[in-house]
Amino acid sequence: MIPENTHNKVRYAPLGWISGNWRPMLTSLYAQRFRALSRQHRVNIQRIDWQDTIPLRHRVLWPNESLEFCHVVGDSKAWHFGAFIDTTLVSVASVYPDSSSIRLRKFATDTEHQGKGIGSAVLRKVLAEARDSGFSVFWCDARESAISFYEQFGMKAEGEKFFKASLPYFKMSIKLQ
Repeated sequence: MIPENTHNKVRYAPLGWISGNWRPMLTSLYAQRFRALSRQHRVNIQRIDWQDTIPLRHRVLWPNESLEFCHVVGDSKAWHFGAFIDTTLVSVASVYPDSSSIRLRKFATDTEHQGKGIGSAVLRKVLAEARDSGFSVFWCDARESAISFYEQFGMKAEGEKFFKASLPYFKMSIKLQ
């Protein structure tokens, strides 16, 4: 059961094991939207082949580049997740394992389906599988505009701001074990 703070109507729910402790986190509007969407449509998150990520990566991340530009070195060894509404792929995330850490790269949700909690659900699934597989650190290079999104999952910005193709980024990470 989710306790409710009756003063400001903020709901709290445990979203997972974070840094060795269960701690309540705000249940986001995105999670509420995802639950509503999944009641209306069948949303399924599963592992997919890397080739299946390319069209959505291209459409969302690099629409002005070639399809080949959307390939990442290591795609064949990475884990790829896809969120489907019915049979339509609407979100993809690719993670690249190392010895004790795992890196999120190329996370994209179709613009028509952004803000509905689908990306949050994908990230929860990815974090759970990384944790269950024994990785100790999950990290990514996050666009500055997405920092608050990743902070919802307990991730923290590290170091100085840096730029990729004139966009500001921060390295963000969370300890899983």
